[in-house]
Amino acid sequence: MDALQKLLFPRANVRGETVVLGDALEQAVVNQNLPVAARRLAGEMAAAALLTAGALQFDGTVALQIEGDGPVRRALAEVRPGYAFRVMVELAAGTDPAKLDPNAKLKDLVNVSGRGRCAFILDRAHRPADEAPYQGVVALEGDTLAQALENYFRHSEQVDTKLVLAADDKTAGGVFLQKMPAEAAHDVCRHGEERRTAYALTRRHQPPALLGRVSARHARSGAALCLHVL
Repeated sequence: MDALQKLLFPRANVRGETVVLGDALEQAVVNQNLPVAARRLAGEMAAAALLTAGALQFDGTVALQIEGDGPVRRALAEVRPGYAFRVMVELAAGTDPAKLDPNAKLKDLVNVSGRGRCAFILDRAHRPADEAPYQGVVALEGDTLAQALENYFRHSEQVDTKLVLAADDKTAGGVFLQKMPAEAAHDVCRHGEERRTAYALTRRHQPPALLGRVSARHARSGAALCLHVL
């Protein structure tokens, strides 16, 4: 099941989404002939871009791009209105896919020298020709893509965000939680238990258990948004 589901913990001022990708992800990468590590990165990129698009509810295209000097030169995931998406991973010149470690981490794949970059590009629908899309760029910091994106939201958007991503060579999933504008201090304290419950979702749903748990949640719910490939 390829779907995105919204979450809301109103008393705790926390909102979020979960996403699960299966067949749609396979369609998105089938012609790219990616090694396992790059396919996993593609899955996490697609899940992260879809979760962000769901959170922003932006009228236009949301794109996530990372680039650096590792075996993976660049990765891009793009989400258009209606949750149509595409994802691509570009290997650096001279990279032998057969020699790429299937369990390679983000730093080994993209950020070998520590000078990698992470960017979100927002291109609003019906944008005038003389108006450039918005671009937010930060350093690619963190051991995982999820940590790198939490860093992005903390430094670029100044929003408290918790993100968990998981992918194998066939499926991907994610949980995205974000703190909404604060209520009065007594309300925040009074409903602290609900906030702890919300963030416990991300602690319990660590990879690889995340994929199965999110898939099961979506299967039980009729409120998920369907996803498809560009």
